[in-house]
Amino acid sequence: MSNEEEEEATVEKIEDAGHLEADVGARFDQQLSGIDPRLQIHMDPLSHRDLRPEMMFIREELRQAKGQTLAVRRTALKKLLLKDFMQEDCELRNIGLAYAPPDP
Repeated sequence: MSNEEEEEATVEKIEDAGHLEADVGARFDQQLSGIDPRLQIHMDPLSHRDLRPEMMFIREELRQAKGQTLAVRRTALKKLLLKDFMQEDCELRNIGLAYAPPDP
């Protein structure tokens, strides 16, 4: 497997993780927004079942997963930008138009 194929596979995995994370997060947000703020808990004990501690723990796990996914995306983007910059710099050096150093 070449580097290009590995990068493509990594990008696809990152996109799939992002879609799954967005779907699950959107479902939780939809459930939370569906709760009427005027509803009394003692009148309907199941009205706030989505705010139980186990559900909030799942939401925290989702936040952490999102942070990890963003970190992976940032790292992948940084690698791609650095690779692109190095390739461009090499091509410019070959024709004698390299970037000027910041402190001559």
